[in-house]
Amino acid sequence: MDVVVHSGDPLFVAAAVAIVGAMGHHALRDGTLVPTGMAVCDIATIESSAVLEGLDPLRTALFVGSRGQAALPELGRFVHVHARTALAVQLPRILGLLAESSTVW
Repeated sequence: MDVVVHSGDPLFVAAAVAIVGAMGHHALRDGTLVPTGMAVCDIATIESSAVLEGLDPLRTALFVGSRGQAALPELGRFVHVHARTALAVQLPRILGLLAESSTVW
């Protein structure tokens, strides 16, 4: 599965790309939206409204900082919203769920 990583933090990008690759998927950097894949967004470092507008709420993992971004109204339609500190735990779990669901269909 193709996974697009949106972040302004090079360490977040490196960690997400490593996790995606370790799970056998292909990571793409900012700028490419893949409708059949998944998106990983670091809300703490990007302009959220511009990026989130065209993303599938079921196939997008949002990671928020500690500045109250979880309360942003546009995040309410997304299923996978987690703290940035949970990337190493939540991203593999979400990738596993999405990979599992895509093989069922």
